[in-house]
Amino acid sequence: MKITHIITIGLFASLTGCSSADSPKSPSTSDTIVSQKTEESAMPLAVQENTPPSDYLAGKELIEKSDCLSCHHQTKKVVGPAYVNIAIKYGGNEAEAETLADKIIAGGSGAWGDIPMTPHPGLNKSDALTMVKYILSLKK
Repeated sequence: MKITHIITIGLFASLTGCSSADSPKSPSTSDTIVSQKTEESAMPLAVQENTPPSDYLAGKELIEKSDCLSCHHQTKKVVGPAYVNIAIKYGGNEAEAETLADKIIAGGSGAWGDIPMTPHPGLNKSDALTMVKYILSLKK
């Protein structure tokens, strides 16, 4: 009788182990929610709360297509200041967004040191403002 129990338990264990291991796991609703939260949490908190994701992505895309990344980085000073430092300095002031957009187009110097920022006269004000809103959304 003991042998029968051992064989039955062994057979049951092997059958349940094989059936769950061989069948592919389909994503559950909770898996989908977790992945959506992970993508959302990749955006800065200011973006999640105040900036529509489409505006955030539009500004980020404009910056990536421009020459901005030659002199700026999101978190590190390169030639110019890091975007997060710009956001910390100007992020709480909506009026500054207009001024910064104008500065991107006209160029400037003095606010962050002696190295001047190259003007971007071919950039329209709307795109410059979208870029600035992205930068200011990086405030932690």
